Amino acid sequence: MSRIASKLFMGVIQQMIAGLQKHFAGQTIMLAGKPVKVDDVITKLNSFTTQDAATEAARQAWLVQADAQDALQSTQIDPQLVLLHAFVVNQFGATNGALADFGMKPRTTKQRTSAQKAETAQKAAATRTARHTVGPRQKAQIHGAPAPTTPDAPKK
Repeated sequence: MSRIASKLFMGVIQQMIAGLQKHFAGQTIMLAGKPVKVDDVITKLNSFTTQDAATEAARQAWLVQADAQDALQSTQIDPQLVLLHAFVVNQFGATNGALADFGMKPRTTKQRTSAQKAETAQKAAATRTARHTVGPRQKAQIHGAPAPTTPDAPKK
C-alpha cells in the first residue's frame, strides 16, 4: 500500500473509531455472526494506528540514514575508491593478475589469429575499393585540369 493510500486508510480507521465511540460505546455488536465488544474493536484499531505511527517513524529514520549514506558515498567513498583504483593499477600494472586481489579485472588483449587478421585486411581493402578512397600519396599523383563546366542558360 502506498503512503498516500495508507494515510487515507488511517483516516478511515480514525473515523471508524470516532463513530463507534459515539454510537456504540460500551455495547456488544455482531460481526460475522459473532458477538464482539465495541471496546475490544476500538482497542485493536487503536493498537493498529499506534503500530502504523511507529512504522512511519522508523521509515522516516531509515530515509534519513539512507540519505546520509548516499551523501557519504558520493562525497568521500567514491572519490577515495577512484584514487585507490588508480594507485593499485599504477603499482601493479593494468595487466597484472594481482589486481584480482583488489576486486579488479586485469586488462587483457584478445589475440587474433593470422586468419582473422587476413580477413580484416581483405575487408578493409574491399571497403577502400568500394568507396574509391585513396591515401595522401595517391591523391598527390592525381593531376589535371578540372572538367569544364557549362554556364547555365539565362532564364527568360
